[in-house]
Amino acid sequence: MGINVISFFDGISAGQQALSSLNIQVDNYIAIEIDEEAKSITKANFPNTIFFGDITLLEDDEDFYNSLPEIHL
Repeated sequence: MGINVISFFDGISAGQQALSSLNIQVDNYIAIEIDEEAKSITKANFPNTIFFGDITLLEDDEDFYNSLPEIHL
């Protein structure tokens, strides 16, 4: 059983790479990122990443918060 991670301002998912290098199993990796170039790199390296866009639009979005699994990191 792995962990659930949410990464704000995820960039190219360096955090996801670090977890992979440490052999930490990740069940859900949720990335908050708006830069399309960064997202394309993440998609190529970690295709199971769950993306959400602009954090300012999520700030008051109760549906977003209610949809999240238990977050461990």
